[in-house]
Amino acid sequence: MKLTNILLTAAVSLSLISYSGLVNGQLVGGETEVNKMPVETESSSNPDSADNETDPQDIEEIVSGLYSWGFEVSDFQPCDVEEKWWVVGSAPELLSRYRTLISNVYEQVYARLKGIKSAPGHYGQLGAYDRQFEVREIMELRALQIGDCE
Repeated sequence: MKLTNILLTAAVSLSLISYSGLVNGQLVGGETEVNKMPVETESSSNPDSADNETDPQDIEEIVSGLYSWGFEVSDFQPCDVEEKWWVVGSAPELLSRYRTLISNVYEQVYARLKGIKSAPGHYGQLGAYDRQFEVREIMELRALQIGDCE
C-alpha cells in the first residue's frame, strides 16, 4: 500500500472515530445519533424504582386539539394544556387530509390523534414548540366546529 493511501485511510479513520460514539452498545456516527442518547436519571438508573417500569414517553395516547400546517409550521395545540407541539409521523396522510379541509394555509382544523408525546423541551422550527408528537394514527380530522376544545 502506498504511503498516500495509508495516510488517507488513517485520516478517514480518525475523522470517523471523532464523529462516532456508542449508543446502546452499537457504534454510530454523526451528531444527530449522539443527540438521541438517553439521559440517565435517578429513576432510570435505579432498578428498584417504581418509575422504571415503563417510560411515559413510549406510551401511545389519544389527544384532541387544533392542528395547522404551513411553511415551517406543523402545529398541534392540545385542548387540555397550554402548549404547542411539533407534529411528526403520518405526515403524508395527515397533510393530504388536512389540505382537503382548509381554504387557507395555516388554517386550524380539529384533530383527534393517537401517538407518542415527547418530554418537554424545544422542538420544531427554531425550537418554538414545547413538545414533539409522533402521530401513529389519525382518529378524526375535520373542520372546526363551535365548542371544539372548550
